[in-house]
Amino acid sequence: MTKSKELTEPPALVGAEGFQEMTGAERVAMLTALLDAIEERANWEKQAIIEQLAGATETTPIPSQYGNVTLTIGSRPRVIDQEALLAWVKEHAPERVRTVEEVDPDYKAALIKDLADIGDGEFVTATTGEIVDWVSLGPAPAPKVSYPSSRLQKATKYRARRVLAQHLGEIAAAVTDA
Repeated sequence: MTKSKELTEPPALVGAEGFQEMTGAERVAMLTALLDAIEERANWEKQAIIEQLAGATETTPIPSQYGNVTLTIGSRPRVIDQEALLAWVKEHAPERVRTVEEVDPDYKAALIKDLADIGDGEFVTATTGEIVDWVSLGPAPAPKVSYPSSRLQKATKYRARRVLAQHLGEIAAAVTDA
């Protein structure tokens, strides 16, 4: 079992008595809604920069009083047609073609479907009861808290976007004055 990080108390929120009176779940829901609204707005602003600098061919720093923002123009990835490559190599360098041994994908899927967990990380084939050593349990996933989609969540996110739009200037001013 992995040890979780110790939580440290976040900085006190000034003028946020209503926020501090909320339950932990309510704060997570509210902050997630605000985060969504901010992320949506940031993505919109990024797209506006991309459209303003359409035609740029190299990475471009964009000065800002808060530090540079950078437009990165990536190179186009190479897409390899594996079948065409194999045909070309067979014709031009046949000695460089390998035969690969692998388990038939359908049989592998059937074997995996037939597995039964008998505890302590051991598995057997349900059909024969034979213990197999070619499967094990991976690491346990880290616990996470989410804010599942619901009518209430959508309404809260809508309100968060509206409030963010109304108060973004105040928030930005408060951040820059800090």
